[in-house]
Amino acid sequence: LLVVGKREAEEGTVAVRTLGEKEQRFMPLAEAIAMLKAEATPPDLR
Repeated sequence: LLVVGKREAEEGTVAVRTLGEKEQRFMPLAEAIAMLKAEATPPDLR
């Protein structure tokens, strides 16, 4: 789950909350996009 509020928009970051985890991580938007692309790639294509 990506959370983007006013603060994140101003800072160019997103809050990432992973299913099953209680804590969220903050990271730059570009880093979050790269992470999502990597996770969306099927294992046989990595």
